[in-house]
Amino acid sequence: MKISRRSIDLSMILIIMFININRCDGDEQKEKESSADVINKSGMRFTRIPHHTPFYLQTTEVTQGQWRAIMGNNPSGFNECGDACPVEQVSWHDAQTFITRLNALGDGKYRLPSQKEWEFAALANKEFSRKVNGTAWHAGNSMATTHPVAQKKANPWGLFDMAGNVREWLADAAPGSSGPEAGWKRATRGGDWSSDPDELSPVTHRFEDPNWHSITVGLRLVREESSKERPVPSSRLKTQLPQLLQGMLNTHERLRAVTADMNAARASLSKARGVLMPDIKASASMGPDHLQTDTSKIDSRLFARQQALTLNQTLWDFGKSFSEIDKAEIARRQAENNLILAHQELLLDGISAYVNLFKAYRTMDYARQSVENIQRQAGMEESRVTLGSGYPADVLQTKSQLAGAQARLTRARGGVETAGNRFRTLFHHEPPPLDEMQQVSLPAAPLPASLEGYLDQVRQGSLQLENVRLAKALAEAEERRVVGAELSPRVSLTAETNKKRNDSGAEEIRKEHFIKLEMNYQFNTGLAGVHALQASRNQKDAAEMRLQDASGNLEEQARNAWQNLLTLRENAALLTNQAHIAEAFLRMAQEERLQGRRSLIDVLAGETAMINAQSDAVAAEADVTIAAYQILKIANRLVLQDLP
Repeated sequence: MKISRRSIDLSMILIIMFININRCDGDEQKEKESSADVINKSGMRFTRIPHHTPFYLQTTEVTQGQWRAIMGNNPSGFNECGDACPVEQVSWHDAQTFITRLNALGDGKYRLPSQKEWEFAALANKEFSRKVNGTAWHAGNSMATTHPVAQKKANPWGLFDMAGNVREWLADAAPGSSGPEAGWKRATRGGDWSSDPDELSPVTHRFEDPNWHSITVGLRLVREESSKERPVPSSRLKTQLPQLLQGMLNTHERLRAVTADMNAARASLSKARGVLMPDIKASASMGPDHLQTDTSKIDSRLFARQQALTLNQTLWDFGKSFSEIDKAEIARRQAENNLILAHQELLLDGISAYVNLFKAYRTMDYARQSVENIQRQAGMEESRVTLGSGYPADVLQTKSQLAGAQARLTRARGGVETAGNRFRTLFHHEPPPLDEMQQVSLPAAPLPASLEGYLDQVRQGSLQLENVRLAKALAEAEERRVVGAELSPRVSLTAETNKKRNDSGAEEIRKEHFIKLEMNYQFNTGLAGVHALQASRNQKDAAEMRLQDASGNLEEQARNAWQNLLTLRENAALLTNQAHIAEAFLRMAQEERLQGRRSLIDVLAGETAMINAQSDAVAAEADVTIAAYQILKIANRLVLQDLP
């Protein structure tokens, strides 16, 4: 056989292409492994930095919630910012104590990053850009406070807030040639909420006393990679449900939006309280002053100047200011309740998404088993017909069952896609495969023993009802405000000092000081104040009716949730029993088939019935799990620690 040179060259090209493709695939896999994330049991996420000596760096600054979980306290000056905000007011020694306690949990070994590690991770192989509004909280956009982590854009390696928000303690000591202070102070980097944009460069650093603490300084951790284990792709570690949920709660847009609403309500309360303080007005004017009179024959042309300082203090406005403060305080309490409600709602959504994805995977597996089983039996039946010992009608019946099983498999695949879409929406990454998931157990917190006990819990702890009650209180405060603002006078004290030069044709400096007590009363002839008062009273009546309606709706919701749990429990028990019966029937049918007393179709039907019953039982157990967490959520008792 003669082989042409052209065919040999073509073969070599194909071989080289195959090698290059494999090499690219290997490089991609290596890159994927190098970017693997780790989430520890405390909910801290670490990303692998591709340094010449790779290390894992925390993707966010240590939050107030993470600090409290380890230390049992929250030293932060901005503690009202919330658990998702960075912890501050911690010294370098405080950070070392935190690390010691975290290491004692046996969930990895942690430390502060070195300056070189921190700078390498912050730059991410790119030059520093002074356009930092999209990536950092600084003096120009922070409103003089810290903000929840991961609200700004991450750098190319997935690290948030490497510039701004809070400065971060590092492991390095200050260099020194000699003396007792050599190597004493510790480095901080990254700038903070009070820094100018020019101060946020990764190469900018400060050295501070390790006992010093400030509302501008926090920390970020390094997780050391064990030499006994290779990097694990992030999907294998993200699928632990408690860690997944903690990460979702830290970064999800829904909670960040409600947190922003709460911060706005707190700022509005501070503004409302400000009306109790006096107003100060400073003014200055200058210009030519030409005075000419016929009687005294004065004709002066002077350049006049005047400066004035006025202080005005409201002494009594018949409840208007205090009513505005009451309204702002009520709005703040509502916003804080909304944050708790959103936290629990998102937590239940996350649990449900995970459980439903697990259920969809299991359902699809059972459906696939059913199809494979029927296909195998159909092939055996066709072979028997070919050999003359089978019946064509059995083949047709088998194919009919196969079509039904394939339809069930198609629906199951669609269910997996739907559950996967929900998982992506909530957790912001691809759903894991079934072998990397765990079945979620019932809540660790005990459920109420009776419906009446459950209803008592709901009535006592319902934040939904509390918000409706607050809405009624808001209407009452508005009624008081209208009375003070629209129908009552205002009593105020005014103090003013003036300095006038060359005023009214007199070439002199004149100083004037006066204090006056003033009462103003403004009444609208269209009776606007009376109508406003009537409107506020109608709003109060409406709030009272809404409270009654909300109480009834909440009790109905609680009763339905309780009944749903009981129904699903009974249904799951019956379906589990059905699966056991179907399994027992199949064993008997297989034995009778060997004895010639059962047809192959009977065995086939038994196997299909058993697989479908097992699938239904698994789905029912998942529904019971979700219903149990729903019970806790309605009573506002659902917390992350309830997960076993």
